[in-house]
Amino acid sequence: MEDIFLKLLNMSITAGYLVLAIVIIRVIFKRIPKFINCILWALVGIRLVLPYSIESILSLIPNNEPIPADIALASQPQIETGISILNSTVNPIISNSFAPDMRYSANPLQIVNFIAANVWLMVLAVMLLYAVISYIVVRIRVRVRINLKENIYICDNIDTPFILGLIKPCIYIPSNIDKDCIESVILHEKAHIKRLDYIWKPLGFLLLSVYWFNPLIWLAYILLCRDIEFACDERVIKQMSDSCIKSYSRALLSCSSKKSSIKACPLSFGEVGVKQRIKSVLNYKKPTFWISITAVILSIAVAVTFLTNPIKKNKDTSLGEISNIEILSSGSDIDGITINIISAHFDTTPQKSFLEVILLNNTRTEHNFGEEFYIYQKTGNEWKNCRKSKEYSWNSIANILSAESDYTKKYYLDDIQLESENIYRFEAIFLSSDPLTNSKPKAWVEFKLSSDNTTGETILKANKLVYDHGMFSYVQTADSAPVYCNKNGSLLQRTNGGDVWFSLGKLEEVKLNDDNFNSRFINDYFQDISLEKLVKNNKKMWQLKRKNEDISELYIVTLQNNGQYYLGYGYYDSDGNYKYNNPDNSYIRWLYECKVLQGLPPEQIDSPSIIKTSYCGSEQLSLYSGALNTKMMIYSSVRHLPIYKFESVSQLNKFKERMGAAANSQSLSNIPSFNDITSNCNDDFFENYVLFAIYIHSDDNLVGFTVDNIYNDGENFVVHVASKPLETKETPTGSFILTVSVPKSVVESCKEFDADVDNIPRFNNILVYGYYDSKDVLMPRFVLDTSDMTFNFTYSGLSSYWPRGKYTLTDTELLLKTTDDFAYEYVFKRTENGFVFDEKASSAIPKYNYSAENTEKISPVPDGALFTIIETE
Repeated sequence: MEDIFLKLLNMSITAGYLVLAIVIIRVIFKRIPKFINCILWALVGIRLVLPYSIESILSLIPNNEPIPADIALASQPQIETGISILNSTVNPIISNSFAPDMRYSANPLQIVNFIAANVWLMVLAVMLLYAVISYIVVRIRVRVRINLKENIYICDNIDTPFILGLIKPCIYIPSNIDKDCIESVILHEKAHIKRLDYIWKPLGFLLLSVYWFNPLIWLAYILLCRDIEFACDERVIKQMSDSCIKSYSRALLSCSSKKSSIKACPLSFGEVGVKQRIKSVLNYKKPTFWISITAVILSIAVAVTFLTNPIKKNKDTSLGEISNIEILSSGSDIDGITINIISAHFDTTPQKSFLEVILLNNTRTEHNFGEEFYIYQKTGNEWKNCRKSKEYSWNSIANILSAESDYTKKYYLDDIQLESENIYRFEAIFLSSDPLTNSKPKAWVEFKLSSDNTTGETILKANKLVYDHGMFSYVQTADSAPVYCNKNGSLLQRTNGGDVWFSLGKLEEVKLNDDNFNSRFINDYFQDISLEKLVKNNKKMWQLKRKNEDISELYIVTLQNNGQYYLGYGYYDSDGNYKYNNPDNSYIRWLYECKVLQGLPPEQIDSPSIIKTSYCGSEQLSLYSGALNTKMMIYSSVRHLPIYKFESVSQLNKFKERMGAAANSQSLSNIPSFNDITSNCNDDFFENYVLFAIYIHSDDNLVGFTVDNIYNDGENFVVHVASKPLETKETPTGSFILTVSVPKSVVESCKEFDADVDNIPRFNNILVYGYYDSKDVLMPRFVLDTSDMTFNFTYSGLSSYWPRGKYTLTDTELLLKTTDDFAYEYVFKRTENGFVFDEKASSAIPKYNYSAENTEKISPVPDGALFTIIETE
């Protein structure tokens, strides 16, 4: 009975959308023929009667099953109306109020569903009984009658004309009726009979009795009764003269029912809407051709859009790879049932490990499955049960896999420990449909568990600082924040030298609340997001407390519903010396919005030898320009390194020509030259590989460099270079080129390329550009401070004025605008090699006489002067 009630509840909700649409149509299109309204109400009846409907892309029904059939058994009961704002409002209330409690044998919603189904059945019985009694009472009243003609009778015990009977309907007229009204009444009631209204109205009341719990169905029944009378009036008067229409109106007024009530029968002449009906009759105009066509099109459109169901967006159950799981095959003992693993979590504690599967029922039959499941390991040609406990008791809970639906379930592994590089078989056990047999149908999926690799890691790189404590002198930036990795529940941090990662500890998944989240932010210094939004949209949260020397560090990681990660760092009081507004006396110092990076899988790099270092002598200033990441070197405070990409021998040779003699430089420590390490990069090499060259200069021979890590998220390819201290003077000072060879397939979809060193900000965020070809005693230069967008410009050592102010940078030019006592502007055109001075667009620069022999004064910065980067401080 509960299942029937839920099915009817869903049908009434979908029919409710159609009712609302018809109400809107009645208001907007008042001039359409009235019988069209009756046709539209008939569509509501069809929607309420048919349990199934065809699917259509034109359907305007958000979801034809807003209340899942298994909602009473769900661990987190939720509805899916297809309207997101309604779901987000109602679902938290349902989940909090009706979530099952393992201490009780029945879920709260099971009890509610049982009570609601029984109340529905009782009210249905009462309404049907009311209809039967009403019919009997009327039958008693018309037992004494006089036949006027045909099926028309005159009766003393009635107050208004009506039709009674389903098989052979008769017209009953009160004996005290005005003789002038009899003809109009008979015409009206005969029109009812021709339109079969004496059948449609009882059917409408029957549907109202079934769906009495939906107020929209009551509204539909009331408006149906009105529209039946309007349509009948319209049918009668469309052939009448004006005098007859007035007579018909007087008959309506004379026979109007004094009492208004919901009646299953009979059809009363003056039962409803007499005032509106008289007004409609007196103002009646025959519909034009275009109004009639519009009415027909409207009816067809409503039928197509509201009688069809939306096309189901079935979850993808195709076989594929999930993390380190490779799906091999799947099957089922029940035709039409499919199964697949959609997620998995493996913990060092087996009780926290689980497999999440999706079961898809493509049949029109409901199937039940329990909590029982098995996992077998393939050993040779045999399958061995992986459960350690031979005697294991299962919860007697039945899960319902409804017809043509899917069911997602987590199976916790308990005492099952899975190991990598093995093949396993997971079996979900169904309940037998035949109680006389002990057979247990099953659905299974076979998979291989591979060893962990970087593709299974969640690597988090700070993208934007969204919260800062504000009480410290040292402020971290997104560029200077470390890179973190959530690997199998452990939080790792990438170092700038030495080992690539080191473990901070085990992350603990917690439920976000005021104590462990809201109260840890002691001010409202949020940027671009609010604390309320973070809380509202949170999906999961993890935290880690770590005692590091004298500091008790706190890390939090949150995952939002849209897939966005946030990572926070702060402190907690482990000694009880400080008091904050939460149990562990903790607070957050920084919170970052993170982007998820994908580590370059080790198997995509041939061997460590593909990363090589070459020596190229003194500083090669020309290599700062023309790189793939020139824009990044200008905008960012991270120390970016010029990176070049070569996909052919000709591209590589052009780069060597640019280096000149430096391509053959070799250090005293036997570090090879650039020509040496690229000698094998021939046509055969470039068929399969792409070569990257990263330029780096150092004046410290106690510091070496190595490639720390490589990231590739499909669009961005980043080489992170790390400096490492050397105990002896192993390397000379000068310039080096790190080369990285990568298979073409790794970077074929990448659009942006970058390289950086140590991933820390430049000191003071300073960029210096100079004009090398100047004749001045001091090289003209301008210094850009990226932290506050200020500049100072030294165009001559002979000048006592050094312009300073604010700068703006676009894709095409650099504008230096002074903010001192003078309103000067200096414009530079942006190029691949640096910035070119535009004399015509700039304020005048004084000219100087640089020799006694030449009396002509020349500008220290002429038009077209090229400024290239010369140093970073």
